[in-house]
Amino acid sequence: MTIPVEIARELRYELGMAEFTHIQLSEAAWSDNKSLSTGMLVTLVESFIAHARLMDEFLGGRKYPRKDDVLATRFAPRWKGGGFLATADRDRMDKQLMHLTEARDRRERWPIHAIARGLADNYLAFYDLLDLDAQYELEGTAESARAILERCDSDARNEIYLGLVWSEARKEGLHE
Repeated sequence: MTIPVEIARELRYELGMAEFTHIQLSEAAWSDNKSLSTGMLVTLVESFIAHARLMDEFLGGRKYPRKDDVLATRFAPRWKGGGFLATADRDRMDKQLMHLTEARDRRERWPIHAIARGLADNYLAFYDLLDLDAQYELEGTAESARAILERCDSDARNEIYLGLVWSEARKEGLHE
């Protein structure tokens, strides 16, 4: 099945941004970090979460997709995935990042590697169901997903939980 150029471009962008932000976050040390400000680290966390959430929706994670949503089943009818985020994680992302709610708590910690691994594993399973033409149109996306998995496997910490360092964030005026 042919994947429209615009959609292929967007999927390359989403996987590329997930890979880039995951690399940056796995290289960043929250304590004694001299290279990135707390604000930049928060920006990377939020960007990673937003791109991961979008890919979860593409892979079928949204319970009630909108009429104009682009879904993986459109290009791989045999795809039966339901996304990789648990409903509680998706709801948490909505409350912490996507919607201004009274339940917002900026002290949230995010299991970056676990989210990244779910994204990469599910995307590669979807990619494997595509015909060769569609795989060609999505050139580079499988490599991004594999790079994410490699980073997860090679990180000595095995899992990175990132959240605001409150004393640093307070100094930078990011919270009260």
